[in-house]
Amino acid sequence: MTASTAARAEVREVFRSKKFGNIAGVIVTHGTFTRTDAVVLTRGDDYLASDLEVASLRRYADDLTEAEQGLEAGVGLGVWEDVQVGDVLYQRVGDVEAQA
Repeated sequence: MTASTAARAEVREVFRSKKFGNIAGVIVTHGTFTRTDAVVLTRGDDYLASDLEVASLRRYADDLTEAEQGLEAGVGLGVWEDVQVGDVLYQRVGDVEAQA
């Protein structure tokens, strides 16, 4: 992938929500993760999806607009349900391209 990383979050747990489907329980390890920026999802060395919508960003019962480095949060990715422990969510600045 090419572009600079604005935020990185590691999936530590996956929760099921009736309203939002699978929720990725993450810890933000770099930058500030926002509700408005699209997400790139990777699993190991595999690039799984880009331009995923952040349908929900929460910490306990509180809706968030952003989560800063070191914060744990729950991220709902809209229609994307295939989230697993160990996945990494990136938000990037610039063009994102899959490696060939």
